[in-house]
Amino acid sequence: SVGSQPYQNAYCVKCNWGPSNFDQRQVLTFSAIYTLPFGKGAQFLNNNIIADEVLGGWRLAATSRENTGSPFTPTMSTNLTYAQAGSQYPNLVGNPMGLRTKSIDNWFDKGAYASPGIGVYGNVHRNSLYGPNYSNLNLSLGKTFNLFEKTALEIRADAQNAPNHPSFPGPDSGIGDGNPAQIRSVVDGGRHLQLYGKFTF
Repeated sequence: SVGSQPYQNAYCVKCNWGPSNFDQRQVLTFSAIYTLPFGKGAQFLNNNIIADEVLGGWRLAATSRENTGSPFTPTMSTNLTYAQAGSQYPNLVGNPMGLRTKSIDNWFDKGAYASPGIGVYGNVHRNSLYGPNYSNLNLSLGKTFNLFEKTALEIRADAQNAPNHPSFPGPDSGIGDGNPAQIRSVVDGGRHLQLYGKFTF
């Protein structure tokens, strides 16, 4: 969520005005633990010792984060301002989000920007565009078996990014490099599975 922090003119604070790098407009996070309703003391199959051992006491846990995308700043691929630090912002000449179809192969229209020229600062605001949304759901299913006096076996299966849903960072935002606004990586990789066991005595 931090992203890059390009600036254009270090001597003009108001020229670098714009949303913060962590300006995610909508964020939803939640966590929950649910004990499955089977076995002793539960709603279903509560009078069967075998059913209680097999199905009773299982707990399903979930954590999730969903948020809208993080902002980023289009910058000129070649800095012609002659400034020794910073980046050159382009001039806005069209609608960068006016694409008929937005995808990870072309997230915004780079043709909506033009070079401001040599020794000139561009008029684009910092963090004026937003990247893709982020989505992540982790699941865990486990149970503790009480074997003998003061001995127990806990088993658990964990799935990080359980739906195997990719989340993407911001696109290539260099203006004038001849490349589309393509996204070439992921923030979260594929689904990860883990089996866990613990014996206590």
